[in-house]
Amino acid sequence: MLINLHVHDFALIDDVDIELGPGLNILTGETGAGKSILIDAVNAALGQRMRKDSARGDGCRIDLTFTVDNDRLAEALEKEGIKDTEGTVILSRRVIGGHSLFRINDEASTAARVRRAAELLIDIHGQQENASLCRPSRQLELVDRFAGSEDEEQRSQVASAYTRWKTCSDAMEEFSRDEDQRIREQDLLEYEVKEIEEASLRDGEEEELTAIYKKYANSRKLTELLAGAEDELSGSEGAAESLSRAVRRISSAAAIDDGIGAVLADFESVENELSDALRGLADYVRGLEYDPSELTRIEERLDLIHRLQRKYGRTTEDILDSLDKKRERLAMLQHFDERRMKAEDDLKAALAVLEEETLKLSDIRRKAAVPLSAEISEALADLGFLSHDFEISFNRDGAADGDKLSGRMTANGADEAEYRIRPNPGEPMLPVAQIASGGELSRIMLAMKAVLAEKDEIPSLIFDEIDAGISGRTAQRVSEKLHVIAVCRQVICITHLPQIAAMADRHFRITKEYDGDRTSTKVRLLEEEETTEELARLLGGAELTETVYRSAMEMKKLANKVKAGASAMPQD
Repeated sequence: MLINLHVHDFALIDDVDIELGPGLNILTGETGAGKSILIDAVNAALGQRMRKDSARGDGCRIDLTFTVDNDRLAEALEKEGIKDTEGTVILSRRVIGGHSLFRINDEASTAARVRRAAELLIDIHGQQENASLCRPSRQLELVDRFAGSEDEEQRSQVASAYTRWKTCSDAMEEFSRDEDQRIREQDLLEYEVKEIEEASLRDGEEEELTAIYKKYANSRKLTELLAGAEDELSGSEGAAESLSRAVRRISSAAAIDDGIGAVLADFESVENELSDALRGLADYVRGLEYDPSELTRIEERLDLIHRLQRKYGRTTEDILDSLDKKRERLAMLQHFDERRMKAEDDLKAALAVLEEETLKLSDIRRKAAVPLSAEISEALADLGFLSHDFEISFNRDGAADGDKLSGRMTANGADEAEYRIRPNPGEPMLPVAQIASGGELSRIMLAMKAVLAEKDEIPSLIFDEIDAGISGRTAQRVSEKLHVIAVCRQVICITHLPQIAAMADRHFRITKEYDGDRTSTKVRLLEEEETTEELARLLGGAELTETVYRSAMEMKKLANKVKAGASAMPQD
């Protein structure tokens, strides 16, 4: 359950720290004191969107501390990656410079992950959810929740079957194309595959041919340059001849002086190296002779490679990858009829499985709807409905009908639920969406929560103004129903009605205070005597007369009597 709510620098709240307890936690206060701000803060911490101007100054912080006191909840949290809770889960949101930082147990998280964790820990019920009760999708969701684990497992089977059917259905779309279009594509692929295969490309070929082509295309210039260099070196006045004459002179000098022998050896070595270099140069020049037809062949080969690159890929590797894909696609088209027959068989089998799983889910929902309707009807009687006949019907146009299905199937089955209620004795059953007022929707939703309280394992419920549109005896009945829920779940309720507030196990008062500088919202846990004063304020307004105060005391005494009587009753 939620044991602590800490809000810092959020809207009108400077710093609020609320220690919540089990049972029924009531929050009351003047209109505009900031009750809705607290709910906004809780929603913000749970990963919902918040207004940009909610964070004051440099930012805000909201921390929700929950206790985890059963193994199934701990296991469910662990599936969301929240481990080693040691009995506590803290969901936090900090806003700094307009950026939100979420944490779970001081570990960085995402808003989506916080929302998934929150769904296991707390259920917030407000006026918007009352309106959602008129939507068929919401009505069906509540049936699923009541049906429990069997329904959940079957919905998973339906979702898997639907995914398989959708995949097969999408695959069948290929076979609905025009036959002439298929033939044209097959002919084109055959031509393209043949064109690439006949080219017999190999890696590195383009680079090799480009280098050879560059050499051959510039052979005349190379010949002129290198032949000129050869003439410069080997002619009668060339460097080779000059070096040879110099070597002969040094040799003669060495015959006179042995000390010049080392110098002579160096020059002879240079002469030999130059001679070798000249022979290599002459050989290279002679090798520049080429067959013009070879240059033409290389040009044509490079043109082919470049054309294929423009059509099928920038590199040889890209072209060969394209060839593999075209071969695969061509094989598919060449075996079109066989593949179509297989796809039809796959689709038919997938549809049969989907229909079977959908029928099972529809059956589970219909069976669950019978006791759910009865329990809601009983709860509505407790909440003061003059006519409390209630039933859940299913739209046959989109649901199971005997052993066949009609209408559109989805990943959530083929059912459309509709809640129907008898507005007055003797009148026909009508859809809730057509007849229920705001107050009636609140009570119907409260009846649903009461019925689901023992089915759900969500430990904490928040009711924001569940008292909208009700008063008097109906308010008393609502307070009693809230107490019933609070026996097995923690309930946090914001209310304006003294009948509901009187039933509190812990009562908090929300006030708005001005300190001469700014206005801020405060929250304080009331002592026993203070709760009576707060009830008197709710009963009589600003002026607390003795009569009003006695009425408040009597109301609190009656609430305690009701709670004591409920506690004494044997529990199922």
